Amino acid sequence: MSRGMQVLVAAFIVVLVIGAALYADFVSADVARVSDLTRDATAVIGVPWWTGVISRLTALGWAIAAVAAVGAGRHARTDQRSRLLFLGGLCGVSALDDSLLLHEEVLPSMGLPEIPFLVLYAVAGLGLASMWLRARRWTPVEIAFAAGVVMMAVSVLVDVVVNRAAVEDFAKLTGVVAWCFCGVWAHEDSVRGPVPTNGPEQPPVPVPVPVPPTRGHADAPAGCPGRRGPGTKPGQARR
Repeated sequence: MSRGMQVLVAAFIVVLVIGAALYADFVSADVARVSDLTRDATAVIGVPWWTGVISRLTALGWAIAAVAAVGAGRHARTDQRSRLLFLGGLCGVSALDDSLLLHEEVLPSMGLPEIPFLVLYAVAGLGLASMWLRARRWTPVEIAFAAGVVMMAVSVLVDVVVNRAAVEDFAKLTGVVAWCFCGVWAHEDSVRGPVPTNGPEQPPVPVPVPVPPTRGHADAPAGCPGRRGPGTKPGQARR
């Protein structure tokens, strides 16, 4: 897609969002004014600024991880491109889900159950993990991805078994940060080449430098390139 087309798509999305906000203000009795949709939620409901700050940082981290992974996937090798793009897409959906509370509030309000959405999340996560497990070597990129998977699993287990919101959210934030590093490091490797991880870096092999002929080469055996013939002066090539 050309850059001009990218600008047109972005402009269309912005216009679509503005139009949806104006339409919601016109038809919905729950929306008192358009500013309720454009301002920050803490300012609208009148709570301290730090309310939900971890949740907002996590949503911001999802967006950063999505952009980093997609950007790295566009320039990565063929064997890495699909898994990076998949990771970026999953992070992008998670950013929208965390910001708009899609599976927690929006879908139930529309009469749709939450369970199918969570099943799709699980299937996508398992498919993504299987793609990354096929890597033949473990670089810092793969290690960062694995760390993110572990922390996401901890977040889900805490949510289902213990139901401790603070532990769940901190584990999720840690996993998001790990996936941010995964995308950023993958992009760096695609630009400057992967960092060697299979033991210490080997010293460069010395390249032999040719030595120019000197006066001592006149006594070299016959057939040597530096030997002077009879009657030749030093520095004069033999004909």
